[in-house]
Amino acid sequence: MSPHRRKYRNVFALKKRKVIIGEDVPPETVTLVEEVMADVRTYARSHGGDIVLTAIPSEREIRVKLKGACAFCPLSTVTLRVGIERRLKSELTHFERIRID
Repeated sequence: MSPHRRKYRNVFALKKRKVIIGEDVPPETVTLVEEVMADVRTYARSHGGDIVLTAIPSEREIRVKLKGACAFCPLSTVTLRVGIERRLKSELTHFERIRID
C-alpha cells in the first residue's frame, strides 16, 4: 500500500448511510461526531436541505456532503464552520477541519 493512502478500519452503515471510518478513530469520536451532526442536521432539514456525514478519515477531519437546499446555499459553509466545526474543536482536541465532498 502506498504511504499516501489511508488505511480504513471499516465502512459501516450509519442510519442507512455508508460512512468511512479511519483505523485510528476511536468509537467515542464517531459517537460525538454523529451527535453534533444530528443537531445541525435538524436545522438544515428545516430549510429544505441536509448535511450527510461521508467519512471520518482521522480524528483531525470529517467529510460531509451537502444535499438539497444546502448544496446551493451561500451560508452553508457558515453553518458548517459555526455549527459543526466550532463544537467539534471544543470537544475534540485534535480536530482541525471539515471537508465538503
